[in-house]
Amino acid sequence: MGAVSLSGMTVTQAPPTPRGLPASGAARAVLLTGPAAAGLAILASLLGRVPSSTPEVPAWALVAAIIALAVGIPHGAVDHLMLPALPRGAKLLGMAAVYLAIAAAATIAILIAPGPAFLVVIAMTVWHFGSGDVEAWATLTGEPVHPSGWRKALLAVAAGGAPVVLPLTSPAALTTLTTLHPSLGDWWSAPGTTLLRIAILAAVVVSIIVLLHTGRPIAAMHLGILAALGIFAAPLLAFAVYFGAWHALRHTARLAEHRYGDITWAGIGRVTLMGTPALAGTIVVVAIAIAFTGSLAALTPWLWIGLAVVWGLTVPHMSLVEYFDRRATTRT
Repeated sequence: MGAVSLSGMTVTQAPPTPRGLPASGAARAVLLTGPAAAGLAILASLLGRVPSSTPEVPAWALVAAIIALAVGIPHGAVDHLMLPALPRGAKLLGMAAVYLAIAAAATIAILIAPGPAFLVVIAMTVWHFGSGDVEAWATLTGEPVHPSGWRKALLAVAAGGAPVVLPLTSPAALTTLTTLHPSLGDWWSAPGTTLLRIAILAAVVVSIIVLLHTGRPIAAMHLGILAALGIFAAPLLAFAVYFGAWHALRHTARLAEHRYGDITWAGIGRVTLMGTPALAGTIVVVAIAIAFTGSLAALTPWLWIGLAVVWGLTVPHMSLVEYFDRRATTRT
């Protein structure tokens, strides 16, 4: 606390709040949940001796990854909340038809040309996660200075590449991708992935320097934690923890603020509840598939098709989020 004398009156001034620390308790908790979960994933991977170089996934890591992925599924099923006004009748059906048509076209493209389509989806995912994290940070912290231009592009590539590209370019992930579909090994293999990994790490280092130079040490620390998660944790666990505890939670908080005018746990809970039918549907589909095939291991041949469908659905989702982000940037 500081005191300033103005014409005989003493005015007490509160110390400035460090940039990156929101006043709202819910917003602060949302920001801290991701790094905390990432730290636990790194620690568990190292203590459990399943770093990014180990292709085997122990039962505990698989269960933790499934839970984290399940937590993140509802956020992708409430895309309508990003629209300025939800139409009714024929317009609503038309929008749904366009959404599903884009998803179907993307799924077919992935199945027909797995290698090139996979690279496109990865590039879109990196931008989706990275730019979304930049926008979520601005919303949750209320920072008056919003990054734009090359700074936003740099931060987006670093924040999206760390939890996506770093795990996917690990030895364990390369082996898994080849198992999923042999042609992926022709498109996603050394030395290309090595150069890509170096590029993402360089983007992370430069971004941290930029953040520190602009007086945002907490944002720099979060980005460093993301990079550590991608480097040291088991790839599947790293991505799942980021998806559920970082990306999905922050996006849900943004939707709660957009819909209810404030970030509260009640609002976050209501938005999540709207998306739970998607989670229930996913569980039902997987349960039926296991019942027909007899075991989870027998689902492996169908896993590629399932991933293609999921990736196909993310294409219209990512497009709507980009639209939502641009509207939010315009308003600020």
